[in-house]
Amino acid sequence: MDGVLSVGPTRDFVGYGPDPPAVHWPDGDLLAVNLVVNYQEGAEYSFPDDGVNDTWGEYSFQYGPQTRDFGTEMHMEYGSRVGVWRRCRLFDQYRVNVTFNACARALERNPRLCDWLRGRSHDILGHGYRWYGPDAPGAERMTREDERTEIRTAIESVQRTMEQRLRGWMVRSFPTVHTRDLLVEEGGFLYDWDSTNDELPYFVTALGKPFLVVPYTKVYNDTRYLIHPTYATPRHFFETLKGRPRLHPRRGPPGTIRPPDDVRRDPRPMERSSRPSRRRPRFHRIRIGARRRPLYAPDRHRRALAYLVRARVTL
Repeated sequence: MDGVLSVGPTRDFVGYGPDPPAVHWPDGDLLAVNLVVNYQEGAEYSFPDDGVNDTWGEYSFQYGPQTRDFGTEMHMEYGSRVGVWRRCRLFDQYRVNVTFNACARALERNPRLCDWLRGRSHDILGHGYRWYGPDAPGAERMTREDERTEIRTAIESVQRTMEQRLRGWMVRSFPTVHTRDLLVEEGGFLYDWDSTNDELPYFVTALGKPFLVVPYTKVYNDTRYLIHPTYATPRHFFETLKGRPRLHPRRGPPGTIRPPDDVRRDPRPMERSSRPSRRRPRFHRIRIGARRRPLYAPDRHRRALAYLVRARVTL
């Protein structure tokens, strides 16, 4: 451990508290939205490269070393061969700049993606040389010096493939106790993205120096396709993403938080009265055979079934 011991950052349960700062985004915008592409394909641990199979990150099932996991390997290859290009075409179509949270090894293995990125203005966030982190295979053997080497190798690699210096950093799933100190020690990083404990950027002190933390969210993340309760359709993912800016508070003077106008006009279910409604349920029309009948909403399915039974309709 090169003689340096650390328990990591001090926990903070207060943050901005009831007085969040009045943030002034460029051009007077009220909200900053950051679209992120997590690009790890080719940097994961695999049987051909490491003699061990990786997981899918949030999906933690892992085959033992006696079996080569072709399923996970091909899952990753699909993202690099097909999935990422679908996103790239959308970004070009809508002229949107995004952040590529990319592992350096993954970029090395896809030169055509590097060519595409160099011709545009997308941000590159350091995600390790490999897809490393405390939950990666073999992570229990990683020392502080190993992580320092990981960071330096990633910087040098991205400088070669992307012709730019990494300024931000994010570890797989969560950082180690050494990560933030190592970033400050290296001297060229402006921020890390390893926190999920806030919605606004904030500063911390690391090695006696102020350091910016830009929070990340796992709520608005496609991991929900793998973790219960999951999304059933892409539309559910879209509705979740669309709902966040809609409910984002407009902050006025310190101590005041008011929701956007459209939310006040159209309150969400949790803001509606919990008192029982005196209105009768609506009538719905459902098709039975060749004609329609009005059925009382609460028992419409029971009545429809009873009708079919009486009519001896074969389903």
